[in-house]
Amino acid sequence: MPAPWVPPRRFSHLRTFAACLGVLVLCLVGLLFGVRLEALVPASGTITARDLREVRSLTAGLAEPGWFEGLIARPGKEPLRARVDAHGDGVTDPAQGPPRQVCHYEVLDGPPMAKRSAEGVRFHRLEPGDELWPGQVIATVRDDDTRIRLRQAEARLRDLEASSNDAAERDRARAECDALRRRLDGAVLRAPEGAGPWLAVQVRAAPLQAVRPGDVLAVIAPLDPQTRQPRDLIARLELDEKDCGDLEPGQEVRLASTMYNHRLHGHAAARLERVEPWGEAGPDGRRRFQAVAAVTDSPFPLRLGSSVRAEVVVGRKPVYRIILEH
Repeated sequence: MPAPWVPPRRFSHLRTFAACLGVLVLCLVGLLFGVRLEALVPASGTITARDLREVRSLTAGLAEPGWFEGLIARPGKEPLRARVDAHGDGVTDPAQGPPRQVCHYEVLDGPPMAKRSAEGVRFHRLEPGDELWPGQVIATVRDDDTRIRLRQAEARLRDLEASSNDAAERDRARAECDALRRRLDGAVLRAPEGAGPWLAVQVRAAPLQAVRPGDVLAVIAPLDPQTRQPRDLIARLELDEKDCGDLEPGQEVRLASTMYNHRLHGHAAARLERVEPWGEAGPDGRRRFQAVAAVTDSPFPLRLGSSVRAEVVVGRKPVYRIILEH
């Protein structure tokens, strides 16, 4: 005989619902307070080089970005490739051995100076992407007024030395000549020495463009001689003020380049170096801070000036804190 049907007790369905709800609440509490997830701080920024430099004019005149390049013959030896200014002063190719100074197309092989003949000298106009040797000329500013004044001052000094007995006047004329020569020396702008090759990133002055002291003629960055890519890359990041409280030097940073889809190419790795101490108000009125992260590894080439999206890993936090902070 089948058992007779017995109606459920009164409110049993409510007790079942309450038990299920209690289990759900316990699971939710465990999730909020017991589970810790990776906490990320979003940021955006651009890629640049740590030692990015602006080549600025020191005098007023007409800019000539570029240099003269040719071969300097050596009897019984391989000709030396050299890059010089309009007066024949410059350096030899570091790929051919230790760089040598060139003065009026004369190479210093060791004392005394041995005069060489320059062959196939041509002017190379500076362009973005050019590789620069340490110490080579980058641009020249033509200062014809100073050159004319120097010739006049030198002629006056010769006259004084030949006919005048006034030593003080001769000293003043000699000091004037020295000052004008230093000014002309400053008209030849060269790449920094002793730091390896450089890369011309930007050329901001057109040929024979009139420039004033302080005008930027070009922007250069240090170059890795092995990869032929800019070295010592950093990411300059911009973050919301509310996200800066947990930032500390040394934290991991993931960079997603706008040029490469991160789902296909992955992320570049970086380390947070510092957060700038001063924040500025953005267009929306919210204050934003700048931060610097050193790039340590990248599965794709990072272009100078390219934009990136960043995630700073600030540690692991309980879920409830992540929810409240967002």
